[in-house]
Amino acid sequence: EWIKKEVGNYIEVPKAIPYEDEKHWGLFSLEGGKKENMSGIITALKHVENYLYNAYESSSDVYARFLEKYRKQCKYKEERQRIAENHAELLLLQKEIEFKCIKLEKKRKELECEFKAFKEKNNADSIKIKQESSDIEGKMASFSNHIEKILKEKENIHQAIQALQLQKPSWFQFAAKKEFKEKMRCFSEELLELLAKEKELNLEYSNLKEGKRRITKALKENEEKLSCKRKENDSIIQLGNKEIRALSDKINALSMELERKPVQRLDMYKEYDALQLSNPWFDEEYRVLQSELFIEALKVRKQFLYENRKSIKAAYRIWSRQKEYLEKKEVIRQAWNWINMVIPVIGSTFASFSRMCENLGEGSLGYLFVDEAGQALPQAAVGALFRSKQVMVVGDPAQIKPVLTLDPSILAMLGKHYGVSNKYLSDSASVQTLVDAISKFGFYKDEDEWIGIPLWVHRRCKNPMFNISNAISYGGNMVQSTAVPGKASWYDVKGNATDKYVKEQGDFLKEKILELIKQNPNIVNKGEKDLIYVISPFRNVAYQLSQKLREINFTRYGKDGKPSNIGTVHTFQGKEADIVFLVLGCDEKSRGAASWAVGTDNPNIMNVAATRAKEEFYIIGNRKLYNSINSEVIHQTNRVLHEFNGIENA
Repeated sequence: EWIKKEVGNYIEVPKAIPYEDEKHWGLFSLEGGKKENMSGIITALKHVENYLYNAYESSSDVYARFLEKYRKQCKYKEERQRIAENHAELLLLQKEIEFKCIKLEKKRKELECEFKAFKEKNNADSIKIKQESSDIEGKMASFSNHIEKILKEKENIHQAIQALQLQKPSWFQFAAKKEFKEKMRCFSEELLELLAKEKELNLEYSNLKEGKRRITKALKENEEKLSCKRKENDSIIQLGNKEIRALSDKINALSMELERKPVQRLDMYKEYDALQLSNPWFDEEYRVLQSELFIEALKVRKQFLYENRKSIKAAYRIWSRQKEYLEKKEVIRQAWNWINMVIPVIGSTFASFSRMCENLGEGSLGYLFVDEAGQALPQAAVGALFRSKQVMVVGDPAQIKPVLTLDPSILAMLGKHYGVSNKYLSDSASVQTLVDAISKFGFYKDEDEWIGIPLWVHRRCKNPMFNISNAISYGGNMVQSTAVPGKASWYDVKGNATDKYVKEQGDFLKEKILELIKQNPNIVNKGEKDLIYVISPFRNVAYQLSQKLREINFTRYGKDGKPSNIGTVHTFQGKEADIVFLVLGCDEKSRGAASWAVGTDNPNIMNVAATRAKEEFYIIGNRKLYNSINSEVIHQTNRVLHEFNGIENA
């Protein structure tokens, strides 16, 4: 059903009308289980066999057409897979470059601090070295002066010796000769003393020169260390920048490639509702490819059955005479496989399953789909689970719990006696809760309750039914799929109750439905589907209403003789109608029953009732009475109705 919105007005476009030649759409699903239904399946198989022999036109090229469609879809999926992988890589690269930028900036600051400390120490060392150099230069200057003085003194002595040599006395001048020798001796001693001092000064001067050279070298090494440290730091930063540029180039290349292939991608940064409503990676084109491939697959199945039509006949004959093959149960299993090939989906209740599959062993069934698993007792599903290779469980533990035939206290005694925990044997255990407990993916509703793979987008009810359900049972986690509003009200009708039934409420409901019948006579047209459900928490209230509404020809009956459009909440689990009336019943004398029906600890009844209604939901009950039981379920329901309708519902 397609809905469009125009300037605040909601316009509903009628559903597409089927093609006139679409008389049959195939045996995709049939009801099995009990003997009567299985006989119907055998009859259907005979018709299929007759059709394949006498009416079907063989077309072996369906295989090639299927492969063409299959490859086309695979190519599409592979392309989307590459896009998804590129997108994932892009996200990783973006995180990596962000991390590297932060890391590089941190490293740059660390290097700056290290270099600053290194430079300060280096400068201090250089200052110290320069001071030592200055001291040595001072000493060298002083020593140089001393050496020059000694050289001058040596020169003076040499000149004195030369002058004395010129005055050397003759051989016979004994007194003068003695004086000459004495003077020469004195000059020699002075010269030797000066030479020794000169040697000492030259040695010390050489040491000072060596110290000067060493200090100059150390100063140069300090400068080189500073330069090397600067180059080393620059190299580290340049290498980091190079890595970031390489990542940036990759990111740009991936971004450009992804921009050329626009696809709705998974965006975890979207708002919660938008994220839940999004359909990442696949679009309408993919859905068309899926549909085309499915149609071709049906054609392939039909052609395959045509080519093996003898096996169909053998299958239903074997299935009809299973007692003859009890020693060869593999034959029975193969017969089932052919039946299942003709009819892909065969439905059954758990109660009838054991009869239908009594001769099928472990792992005989390919797939088992358990619907309304929140209502299914674990022990009822054991046989079906045992016989199945793959199992999918769908249900809602926040709706109606399994119906027990034993008192919970008896179950507790049995569990204690046989060592079975409450997880498997209690009034709250279901197939759904057990599968949830082992589900790898899921959601913690609270600290102790784990929900397996919750499907949050709600597509049945309009508001405010959706909001009531979301508030009382799902913690606000569900997401509404449509903005088109529905209708809902609480009709405050009081009266005395007999076994919880209030006559005034029945009379009021009768008049409301009469008004609706005048607007749409199809409500009482037995050839049309149910447009209205009447629901009550209590069996007697439902029974009395069915009798009351028989007066206006509203009540419909199923094959079992029970009303099909009026009943307790339990009988409507999994069903839906455009309009739902919830008749609460009760008066002050039956407050306990009222508290049980919609008390804080039991939101399921209101949840199921509200979510059966696609368009309109109406509550009929003593509002004062139900407000007085101090129930969070009633409080939240009133709040939602008040917000939706205004102050009249406060």
